[in-house]
Amino acid sequence: MKKYILLSCLLSLAVHAQETRFIYEYEFVPDIHQKDKKKRELMALDTTPGGSSFRSMYAIKTPIRLPMR
Repeated sequence: MKKYILLSCLLSLAVHAQETRFIYEYEFVPDIHQKDKKKRELMALDTTPGGSSFRSMYAIKTPIRLPMR
């Protein structure tokens, strides 16, 4: 019985630890000559066991539209 409880706990931890997302607010100056005009954007850092990616939240929320032929 203890083996099944331990196995189920380990399995639930393995399933839970598949992906983690961190949200950041990124502030940048698009034009170096206009330093007073700053832009802000929400960015997401997605981490998985295979690697990580850093993307804009706008790009994540916007569906990809392929041209129709």
